[in-house]
Amino acid sequence: MNDVMENTPKVTLEFSDFSINTLELEKPFDHCYRYELGNTTNLPKISSFDIPKTTLPIHHFIFDNVLFDPARATIIQCKNSQVWTMNPFFFPTEADEVFPRAANARAALVGQTAFCGFNRHWANAGHWISDCVPAISSYDSLASAYREDGSNPVILVPPLNPRMLRSLQLIGIDPESVKEVDPNQVIALDRLVVSSLLCGRTAPSPFCSNVYEKMVKRLNVQTPASERTAGRGIYVSRLDGSSRQIRNEQQVIEKLRNRGITPIIVSNMSMDERIEKFSNAEFVVGSHGAGMANISFCHPEAVIYEIFPAHYLQSFHATLAQQVGLHYWADAYSVHEGFPVGCHAPWSIDTDYFEARLDEITNFHKLSF
Repeated sequence: MNDVMENTPKVTLEFSDFSINTLELEKPFDHCYRYELGNTTNLPKISSFDIPKTTLPIHHFIFDNVLFDPARATIIQCKNSQVWTMNPFFFPTEADEVFPRAANARAALVGQTAFCGFNRHWANAGHWISDCVPAISSYDSLASAYREDGSNPVILVPPLNPRMLRSLQLIGIDPESVKEVDPNQVIALDRLVVSSLLCGRTAPSPFCSNVYEKMVKRLNVQTPASERTAGRGIYVSRLDGSSRQIRNEQQVIEKLRNRGITPIIVSNMSMDERIEKFSNAEFVVGSHGAGMANISFCHPEAVIYEIFPAHYLQSFHATLAQQVGLHYWADAYSVHEGFPVGCHAPWSIDTDYFEARLDEITNFHKLSF
């Protein structure tokens, strides 16, 4: 292994020797719900909010005899030292770290097939739900085929907290098929299977939508109706956030409370509570952040109003809304001068404009709380 590293001075970010199993082909996508981008239309990156013409294809990339670095989301093929990255945000400065890190790889799972169950963003609760959970679910049919051939495949996951473990239970994963690994340790594998769902989301996926629907149904079967709480209008607060804080959020919360819309802090909620709260909601208001990924559990035709600082415009939740069949509205609010696009600086909401938009949205969809 070290000999291979000594002969590989450079990262090429190419891979020529792997096979592909296709789970779902792309299909024409026809969005039929309200999609209103408000005052975001004159801002940078708005083209990423365009409704895609096709759904997301799902592939499984199958690699033999590789080194896997979870922290850098890179895979090195041992026989020719080619490097493949599953990370759409692979930074050029990280290329120099690939081979020195791989030199300390630890052998694991000799003779077994491993399914990759996470990407480098797994610790973000939003990415765990939107990337990792459907990716793990996507391996089901392929894993069954390996078992029929006498293999005993495992799913590689990071250390699981109770919320993450519960999400796997809700998609029907057998705990015996899961192996926790250290995300900072490079490991050597005889065979690694990686779902394309871990490599970035650019279009809606019917498969993913079905995964979330099954999670909601399974929870509802397990939780008696008498123990469920309703929440027709909810606001996903960022009071627990360490970035992009809303300077006047308490004022915003007060105005929402006056309308019967309940603020929630998602990080304080269990997996069951999150699914229950979002699946019961008719109207979800929130700024871009991990908590908004839970709109995946909303029922079709629920209404989403996502608010952004003008310097941080991301279309990820717009895609999730299209995927589940939700009405999606968005607006961007100005920030203090001098903040570059893409930064995580604090921002403020124009409450007069905000209330006018709430009136417009609730009147259009005939919502009352």
